[in-house]
Amino acid sequence: MAAARGPVRIHLVRRVRREARGQGLARAMLAHVLRTLRADGLGHAVLDVDAESPTGGLGLYQNLGFTVTDRSVSLVKRF
Repeated sequence: MAAARGPVRIHLVRRVRREARGQGLARAMLAHVLRTLRADGLGHAVLDVDAESPTGGLGLYQNLGFTVTDRSVSLVKRF
């Protein structure tokens, strides 16, 4: 019998150099990660995204099937 698995959190920082953008690198990497997670039996994936980013990340994630379910605010105190 397989052991029960709880939530799994993977922290990926995805950045594509400006000169390499537009070639589908981020899409290919994330699609591979999602296929691997699904093959490993995970039921869903959750992303924390900077919705105001000018790089278009939110559109990429939505195009890969993610839906916005919540919005949050991060507070930062710089010293």
